[in-house]
Amino acid sequence: MKKKSKIKFMEFLQSVSVLNYFSKSARIVLFFLGIYLLMAPEQSHSEVFELYRGARGQGMGGADTAVVNDETALLINPAGLGKLRDSIGTLLDPEIEFGERTSKMYFKKTFSGFTNLSAISPALDTFRTKPYHYKQQIFPSFVIKNFGIGLLIKDSMDAVMNSDGTMITANAFSDWVLATGFNFRFWDGRIKLGLTAKAINRVQISGEFPVSQSLKVQDIGQEGYGVGTDVGLMLSAPWGWIPTLSVVARDIGDTRFNNTGFRYKLSDKPDPLKQDADVAVAFFPIHSNRVRSSFTFEHKHVMTASEYTDKMQLYHFGWETNIADLMFVRFGMNGRYWSTGFEIASERTQFQFAYFADDASTTTTANEDRRWTFKAVFRY
Repeated sequence: MKKKSKIKFMEFLQSVSVLNYFSKSARIVLFFLGIYLLMAPEQSHSEVFELYRGARGQGMGGADTAVVNDETALLINPAGLGKLRDSIGTLLDPEIEFGERTSKMYFKKTFSGFTNLSAISPALDTFRTKPYHYKQQIFPSFVIKNFGIGLLIKDSMDAVMNSDGTMITANAFSDWVLATGFNFRFWDGRIKLGLTAKAINRVQISGEFPVSQSLKVQDIGQEGYGVGTDVGLMLSAPWGWIPTLSVVARDIGDTRFNNTGFRYKLSDKPDPLKQDADVAVAFFPIHSNRVRSSFTFEHKHVMTASEYTDKMQLYHFGWETNIADLMFVRFGMNGRYWSTGFEIASERTQFQFAYFADDASTTTTANEDRRWTFKAVFRY
C-alpha cells in the first residue's frame, strides 16, 4: 500500500510540470468569461435558495449540473450516476458553510444554536442590516454506476435585522431528504437519462418577523412532508473535449408539502418546490496523462426565470483542474461574484473547501455576502 501511494505521489509531481500545456484552453475559458462579465447588471434582488449545494459546486460558481460524477449526482443531476467509475459508500461527509459576517457576529456576541433564530437575534441586533448565513449538512449514501441511495440532513439559516432593530427577515430550512436514483445509458454512454425520487420532510421559517414576538420555530415555523421527482439528461459528443449538454427537470409537477410533519407537528405547510429546470454545457480537455480540466456554463431556474428581478443570478460559470486525481483547483462565477475552491483527495478521503459569494439582499440593492465552505468525506 505504501509503495502504491509513493508511485501515485511521484505521478502527481510529474503532472505539475505539464501545467503549462493547457494555456490554449485557459485562453478559451477567459474569452467566454469576459463575455459573461459584460452581461452583469448593477443591481440585484434577493438570494436564491436551493435544496442542495455542495463544496465542489460552490467553488465552481454553482455550476455543477453537467460535471457531477459522484454520490451528489442523486441531488444535483441523476444522469451523473452514469459517470461513476466505481461504487462509492460514504460513511460520513460533514459540511459546514458560514458567511464572513457570521464569524464576526459570533466573536462579538457569542451564541449557541447557529440555526436558532432566537439565539442569534442579539447578534443580529449588534450588526443591523448585515446578513447572517450558516449551513450544516451530511449526506451518507451508497452509489454504484447507474444507481444510488442517500439521506441528506441539512440545516440552514439566513437572517438580517433592519436598521431600526424592529424586524428580522429570515429564511431557514431544516430538510431530511431520502433520495433514490437510477440512470440508463444509451449509445455507449453518450446518452444518459437519470431519475431521482425524493421523500422530503421540511421545517421552514420564511418571512419578516417583529423582534418583539417569539422567534421560536414552534411559533413561526412551517412543517410538512412531500414527495418529488427529478429527471436528468446528459448528451455527450464523441469528440476530443467531450462537449456535453445537460438538462435537469426538477420537482416535476411541483413538490407539494402536506402538514403531517413529525418533528414539531406544526400546522402550517412549507412553500411548494416549483417545477423548474437547469441547463448546462461542459467541456473536458485533457492536457496530459495526469492533468485534465472541466469547464462549464450553466443557466439555472430556466422555467421560473421571469420571477427573478436580476437574471444574472441564474448564470454560472465553473472551471476545475484535476491533477492526478489527488489535487483539484477550482474557479467560478456565481452571478457577478467570483468563487474559488481546492480539494485534496485520496482513495478513501476528500478534504474540500470553497470561498464564494451570494447576494444576501432583501432590497433592490445588491448585498454581497462572502462565504466559506468546508467538507470532509470518509468513504469505504
